[in-house]
Amino acid sequence: NKVIVVKPDESKVVQRIFKMYIDGNNFTTIAKILNSEGIPTKRMGKTISIKSHGKVIGTKTIVGVWTPKTIRLILSNPVYIGKVRYAIGRNDYYIGNGFHKAIISDKLWNSVQDKIVKIETKTHTNRPKDDAYFCGSLVCGLCGEGGCHRRSQGNRFRHHEDHP
Repeated sequence: NKVIVVKPDESKVVQRIFKMYIDGNNFTTIAKILNSEGIPTKRMGKTISIKSHGKVIGTKTIVGVWTPKTIRLILSNPVYIGKVRYAIGRNDYYIGNGFHKAIISDKLWNSVQDKIVKIETKTHTNRPKDDAYFCGSLVCGLCGEGGCHRRSQGNRFRHHEDHP
């Protein structure tokens, strides 16, 4: 049973992030502004334990720079409207009322969420380059070794040795 305590300095930064986003700044721009002004992140300077197989093997001090992902997570976190999020399984959650004070109005929260939903998501796939499209899938019929078909090699199938 953790109690969320509103810290005035942190709440001012969060309120500013919401305002900057509504004013037309994107996640990257907001992160750059906060970093350029030297505004610390919540976790900056904290030391965390590094574990392997349940045992502590070292420690690491968090540098704490603002990133676009951090900004998006803040703008999507219902804790700032007085709510709490409870995990239900791996990818699902329940949002309920918390016992802490909201620092963002419901109106501002809803406006930000509507704006976030409209962002075009880009998927990054590992599509092969045109000149190496069959790399990794072609196999030499003589020796069974993998090879590539590349324009830079004169449109010939090549691998570790050339067969006649």
